Amino acid sequence: MGAVVSLRAPLGRVLGLGTAKGVDRLVVRWPDAKRTEQVFRKLPADRFVVVTQGKARPRLEKARRR
Repeated sequence: MGAVVSLRAPLGRVLGLGTAKGVDRLVVRWPDAKRTEQVFRKLPADRFVVVTQGKARPRLEKARRR
């Protein structure tokens, strides 16, 4: 499964994964002067993934049910 999402706002986005059990690879291209790119691998589904520029690992938070 592959998708491209462009996020320009500092606020988060929720992406549905359907029946997928996780994300193989998430690429973040930061809007800085160097166009920094970070790659995160093997992320679980049913979690909020919080990425911070320069941090090697994302923070995983339990998803809240609506």
